[in-house]
Amino acid sequence: VEELEAGFDYVGDNEKLLTAWISVKLSQAEAIKESDAEAALLIYSSILDYSNDNEQAVNGFTDCWKGLVNGYLASYSYEPAQVLLDTYKGKVQTINFTDYQSQINKAKTISEQGIPLMEKAYSAMETNDYVQMCEIDLGWETEQFLPYVNESFIWAPEGFTEDYTGIAIGLYKHTYPELSGVENYFYYGEYVNGERVGQGKAFYGVDLNTCEYELFEGTWDNDKPNGYGVSGDYNCYYEDSNEYTSTEKSGNFIDGYADGEINVTLTSSEGYTVAGTFTATMGEAEDIRDQYSYIDFVGYDDRDIYVVMESEEVTW
Repeated sequence: VEELEAGFDYVGDNEKLLTAWISVKLSQAEAIKESDAEAALLIYSSILDYSNDNEQAVNGFTDCWKGLVNGYLASYSYEPAQVLLDTYKGKVQTINFTDYQSQINKAKTISEQGIPLMEKAYSAMETNDYVQMCEIDLGWETEQFLPYVNESFIWAPEGFTEDYTGIAIGLYKHTYPELSGVENYFYYGEYVNGERVGQGKAFYGVDLNTCEYELFEGTWDNDKPNGYGVSGDYNCYYEDSNEYTSTEKSGNFIDGYADGEINVTLTSSEGYTVAGTFTATMGEAEDIRDQYSYIDFVGYDDRDIYVVMESEEVTW
């Protein structure tokens, strides 16, 4: 390479010399691209400066550039990715630089907003700080970050990959049956090969003022609640009675659906607790209001009554 470049200094533009130089430079780039993609990228770029339609140089440049940028984006390292885009934008037609700019912008948002958000949520869920989780889930940080989440965004202190096994936290857009109507929720718990398997809990904030929230805690498999679990609605406020209640349903779940005998316990800030049971089949339970002719179910005409809990103080 040095001899051929020295030849340019002596004789100037020479087709045979240029062809020989390109051939040697291509061999040089091919020899190092697996071990030093950035150095190979520089070589391919220098070839394209003289021969912008050289197919081997175009393909080599494309592979090296995409490999480097995709690697940075995978870890949300947007700054070196931006440098590579700014340096080589428009160099070849085989790369959609506009699309990559959008990906870099997203990585920047994730790095600056998403990861700090997930770190806070991880700490709060780890310590069962559900007051803080209400502030996180219903706060502006989550609201601003959600547009950058596809179906889910998962974070682990040591880094999350598709085959990750360990404890992590995820922000999920899709729902599962025990959180019906939920647009997004946080999951904290065990993952095996990138899926939720083992013990975990899902949190959904309902009301920031009263810190009302829904929580499912139990066994997960196949990325869904499968096995024993407890699904609760906590700090539900009834304005007409100035009363707070928390309700827990515990039992077996299949793919997120209550299935089998389910125990229900309601605890009130008024100082009483009532309990009952019902039987569900994949989330469906029989309406039992006909068994309670002495109760006036006013306001529940459009809802199924599947459990009635009674004590000396109150009937639910």
